Amino acid sequence: MTLQNNQYSIGKFSPTKSNNPCPICDDVKGKCRIVNDALVLCMTHPTDVGLAGWHYLGETEGSYYAGKYVKEHPESESEKQQRQETNRRLMVAQQKAKREQLAKLPDRLQRDRLYQNYLQKLVLNDLDKSDLLGRGLTESEIVNLGAKSLNAGYILPMRNPQGQIVGSQIRLRDNLSGRYRWHKLLGLATHQRNGELPLAFHGNAHAVPDHIVLVEGTGVKPYLAARLRNCPAIGASGGQFVSSQKTLLAYLQDIAASPEQTRLEYAIDAGDIANPSVMRRHEKNLDFISDLGYQVDVLWWGQFAKTDYDIDELTNGAIIELLTVEQFFKLANYQPKLKLSPLQWLSDKLFPKTKNAIKRSPDRTFTGSADEYAQGSRLTTWQNSLQSHKHVLDASATGMGKSHDAGSLRPDMFGGRIEKSSIYMVTPAMSPLKLCKIGNYCLPVTMA
Repeated sequence: MTLQNNQYSIGKFSPTKSNNPCPICDDVKGKCRIVNDALVLCMTHPTDVGLAGWHYLGETEGSYYAGKYVKEHPESESEKQQRQETNRRLMVAQQKAKREQLAKLPDRLQRDRLYQNYLQKLVLNDLDKSDLLGRGLTESEIVNLGAKSLNAGYILPMRNPQGQIVGSQIRLRDNLSGRYRWHKLLGLATHQRNGELPLAFHGNAHAVPDHIVLVEGTGVKPYLAARLRNCPAIGASGGQFVSSQKTLLAYLQDIAASPEQTRLEYAIDAGDIANPSVMRRHEKNLDFISDLGYQVDVLWWGQFAKTDYDIDELTNGAIIELLTVEQFFKLANYQPKLKLSPLQWLSDKLFPKTKNAIKRSPDRTFTGSADEYAQGSRLTTWQNSLQSHKHVLDASATGMGKSHDAGSLRPDMFGGRIEKSSIYMVTPAMSPLKLCKIGNYCLPVTMA
């Protein structure tokens, strides 16, 4: 079997997952690729790992860097067990090494001190200053933001709500291979001690905000978004908020934001709705943010195409709509992936489906009364409704905080009108740890 390094047309390559792990390294997170169970592209082992039963063909070329392996003969049970044990030991060793590496990184105070000393030795040249002025900043704003020039471009320090510098990205003058690169001060890793990439914070951290805008990017864009929306802004590199969950939660806590008092706004870049992979990233972010209990509004100003404006290019007075997550997905003609509960087994056991179960007519319509309630009065409305109804259906849109309020339910809140045992089923996107109340016990559920 021959396979050229730049040719992957033998068949459809499928990403590895829990029910289709990589036979070379046992990856289940989609890093590796498999075709017809005979050819594998393994990113964990781009060089020959010497695995029995597999022939190594060499490394791939291009943007996908992996080792190519073809099966020599069916894997025996003993070979499979040996491979799994080897990979398990390798994974344990890698995790230990990663923990030790993160522990050696400077903490926030140390990193801030390093950056302060480093930036004092740099200046901002006229070319980079002109670029910043062209993006709508004033000279005093440029000074306050601390922009400095490097050989390849300029950096804008990323700060946390305490004002400490946690990192920076270089805005390249030559953007042929991308506009931004992480700046590794003194060769230090860009990750924090918690293993996550830092987020950029702009705005007033000393007053409880009634709304916060979340933006893709860590440079000028979140600052201009904060100025436009007159509120704090938090920016993530590549818009990957779901990859910095602990950091986002810490920032929200640092500025005393809460689901009861603060609304989160989520900015979409121009042309994002036409890109399925970007929409998938937005779905993951919005799932995570919504499940924190905050009301989430998606900002929309008609940015259908890449040629439209991003939020940092809008001017004061621009008409911006606030869409629910559900409205945004409908506008984008995007179908979110079905989310299954990690406690589906418990649901099936408690509410088994029987052969004699009553089948409801597909055209059955809702005949009960419908009520609307003001923001913040959901629990009171539920309590009042259950005084005269056995069941209550809350059809509020996604991102309005139903999950957060459902997690606050307790039987004694309803004066004995519901069963003593209440069960709250949650979805995989919910994070961090939540507690499900079952009778007098709390069942911890860790979310992915």
